[in-house]
Amino acid sequence: MASEHIKRNTYYTFVFSQADAESVYRACLHLQLDSKCRRLLGSLLPGRAIFRQSQATWTNAMLVEIDYIASARNLGPVTYDAHAFTPAIELSESPEVLSFLATIVQEHKNAEDRQEKAKKSDSDQLPMKLLQLGAENPYVPVARLFKVIGKVRYEAQATIRKFLEDKEFANFEDPRIGRSNRLLMDITDDGYKALGLPIPEGNKGRGGIAHRFFAQWIKKFYENNGNKAYLEFVLPNTNHPVDVAVPFQNKWQVFEICVTAFDNVISHIKACFEESDVVESLTFIVGTQKKLKELKKLVQQNLIFVSYADKIKFDVIEHYMIKELRK
Repeated sequence: MASEHIKRNTYYTFVFSQADAESVYRACLHLQLDSKCRRLLGSLLPGRAIFRQSQATWTNAMLVEIDYIASARNLGPVTYDAHAFTPAIELSESPEVLSFLATIVQEHKNAEDRQEKAKKSDSDQLPMKLLQLGAENPYVPVARLFKVIGKVRYEAQATIRKFLEDKEFANFEDPRIGRSNRLLMDITDDGYKALGLPIPEGNKGRGGIAHRFFAQWIKKFYENNGNKAYLEFVLPNTNHPVDVAVPFQNKWQVFEICVTAFDNVISHIKACFEESDVVESLTFIVGTQKKLKELKKLVQQNLIFVSYADKIKFDVIEHYMIKELRK
């Protein structure tokens, strides 16, 4: 069956006897015949055809008969025009061609070697580049650091992480934040030494990597809004340190971070409201909405919640992350 493009660009069409209904239907459409002519297309004798020309004064189909002419068999000897050509030779007979090919092959090999060395050099430098970015941008998720570097395949990212862990230059955690896991990197003292940088001093906060990152994000959130914020602040008249404390009208807004376990949430409430009288509000921070529901259920089932329900709040860490860190 000819394509529609071919049929639309055919100037002369000869349709001989058609045996199947589909071919008869298509032929009628192409020849612009009435559907009543379909039986004619199936009963054409040998040498008879329906002819139509598309670019002529008369473009309608017509019935034609083609005379039989026997093929000419005795044409005599056939002669062809001679064309100039250069006979082929062996490569061994053309040393200049061999030399030229050898030069091209060597240049190609040299280019491949240079590319391979460049790739190897990049793969060796990428772990230290990630480490350098982490030192310059503390408490930024690894995914954001890789975006600064450029397009790095997932397999290469895993290799970089393994290299830094094996060298003990950094430790990693990937807590669930919102709907996805976020890989976090904590540079070790050996990592800073490898970069030739001084080891940062000051209060980093307590707990695991995720716990400390969460605390730093909350602190930065309030500092960006013009407030002071303190890590590991010990409540007056107690020996109980809270993860983050923000001064508020001669009192304190305090934050406790619950990354995985909820074992000590009741002790936090007692320390804030029964052992101290300077806490305006206590906010528990978790990573996901699912954890938030679990924590609310646990706390609200305890009788102590009834006494301080208006001062106890619950929130997710995403609300304290700057816009660039959420992506």
